Amino acid sequence: SATAAPPTTGLAALQVLDAPWPDAQTVASFDDPAFAVIQGTRIGGSDDTARPVDDAPPGLEGSLRYEWLDSTFAPGARGMGLDLETKTVGIYLARSTAADLELSEGDTFTLSVLGRFMTAQLAGVFDYFPTWDGDSERGFGVVDASRVFAQVNVAAPDRALVYQEAWFATEAPDETSDALLAAGIDDVVTRQGIEEAQQQDPLIAAGWSGILAIAFAAVLLLSAIGFVVYSYLTAQQRGLEFAILRTLGFSKGQIFSVVMFEHLFVIVAGMGLGTIVGLRIGAIMMGFLSTDERGAEVVPPFILGVSWTQVLLVWAILGAVFVGTIAGVVGMYFRLAVHRVLRIGDA
Repeated sequence: SATAAPPTTGLAALQVLDAPWPDAQTVASFDDPAFAVIQGTRIGGSDDTARPVDDAPPGLEGSLRYEWLDSTFAPGARGMGLDLETKTVGIYLARSTAADLELSEGDTFTLSVLGRFMTAQLAGVFDYFPTWDGDSERGFGVVDASRVFAQVNVAAPDRALVYQEAWFATEAPDETSDALLAAGIDDVVTRQGIEEAQQQDPLIAAGWSGILAIAFAAVLLLSAIGFVVYSYLTAQQRGLEFAILRTLGFSKGQIFSVVMFEHLFVIVAGMGLGTIVGLRIGAIMMGFLSTDERGAEVVPPFILGVSWTQVLLVWAILGAVFVGTIAGVVGMYFRLAVHRVLRIGDA
């Protein structure tokens, strides 16, 4: 506890009493070196001085003399506060913000927060950060909040810098939300609530991955059916040619090689061109899909990624269909009655 004598012609004396009333407790005696002149009220630090002197009121051993001289302007607050270690604060800035301020990594500068000044150093730059719109013209930085709060609040006894947003990771979200609401914090956003709102979209509820998987399987199935039908019709039309090859002494393996060589160009050309065209269409379509529900560009932008594992899987499936179809066609050729086919051809 501390009381100040009424001001007279000189500086009011600060008196520290052990027990001015029953059950009183001394909060601070101001003889601990953890107290110092408040800094950060002006650029470059405060020139105020505080020193102990022997001149003291009767009954006290000494007093504290606080002196200042304002040559330019008076700070918003002055006095004694906790003597915290005020190291340089590291800060990360958006690349555009650092460019506007003409700062490079490692540069030091003066940072003003709530009218209080501190020395900061640019620790690095970034292009994207969660919840930050990269197209915004406003500057953006990331800093250790605890260090900034400590320095600002010590230098600003007349005001306080507080958190405006807090994120909680909890295993009991309902209990946490109820506790926040009970504390008067009614603007609570939960992950569960966001997911429930998203599930109202039928496409999201169905799952984009599921829809794409169904479409992908349908295209793959139609491609396989198309190749099988094409091979069957070709075998029906060219039965005479392969009957002649059989009469020339071609074995089953040789006929299989001929059919495979014939269809290989169709398969390779189709799969190769399909892959190339698909990559180009994907790159073009991403530009039209990279918008949110309000028509704004998504941040960060879409990056087209190719799952070569799935591409190889598709190639393997089509290759298996190709080999199986060729084997079926060759079997069909060997089931033909050569003499009957030749008579039909002569007719």
